[in-house]
Amino acid sequence: MTLIAILASLLLERLLEHIQHLRRYERYHDYVVWMRERLRGSSWQGYLGVLALLAPPLLATVLVQTWLCGALFGLLSLLFAVAVLVFCLGPRDLGLELAEYRAALTADNAELATRLARGLLGGEPPEDLDAQARAVTGAVLTQANVRIFCVLFWFAILGPAGAVLYRAVAELCRDPMQTTAQTPVQAGDEFTWAARRIAEWLDWLPARLTAFGYALSGDFEAAVLRWRTSGAGGGEHWHASAADILIATGTGALDLDEDSRDNLTWDQVLQSTLSLVWRTLVLWVFVIALLTLAGWAG
Repeated sequence: MTLIAILASLLLERLLEHIQHLRRYERYHDYVVWMRERLRGSSWQGYLGVLALLAPPLLATVLVQTWLCGALFGLLSLLFAVAVLVFCLGPRDLGLELAEYRAALTADNAELATRLARGLLGGEPPEDLDAQARAVTGAVLTQANVRIFCVLFWFAILGPAGAVLYRAVAELCRDPMQTTAQTPVQAGDEFTWAARRIAEWLDWLPARLTAFGYALSGDFEAAVLRWRTSGAGGGEHWHASAADILIATGTGALDLDEDSRDNLTWDQVLQSTLSLVWRTLVLWVFVIALLTLAGWAG
């Protein structure tokens, strides 16, 4: 069921471009605010508060999945899994968002490019268009992990509850009370600190698998070398951030030097970056298919 649900979800993602507009998390953010207002005690300001907030949506997902299990030969359970996965991907379409940015960049529309870059970066982009495009290139490599690969990973491991868990934590890090995930944690804000720590744990393994996928889908030697020399390798590997690993490995796989683009335009670089993401996604689906077939054969 996992493989079928993933294939169906990715197909719907490609065919129904308007589906991203259905991914509205305002109700979830309202729920976060409502819960935090009631979890004001000091004992609820760390991990315990985050887990208490996550428990209801996770429990509801598990109960519905259990209730539907076996109904109509598993068809209802499959449809529910597809619906949950489609809802948890994104929330915005990375390909469409990047296409809009590339069009603005090609048209030298600095104002529009900056506004679109702000959405991709989750923060204020550099004013210089070269520096901005380089930052967006890195954002594509990292956002692919947050929007696609992590969701697929946790869905494959835990089913629909895994996808809900990852998206709930990722959105919690962008809770309106926190502005954006890049906003520095204020002193004494143990709730935000705990939420981001959980997000880091959930990112840890998928980010490294995605980075390995980038390496296999591009220049493997350059990707591994960049990984090792970026500070994300060696003794710091276990503690390196997901973003550091993904950007280092992704730019290495693209054979993109830090100071030059080998006479490529930024539009070409960004297109190559997105192509690397799609090749890695195909690789992931292929591996999941092999594991599924191996499970059936066993």
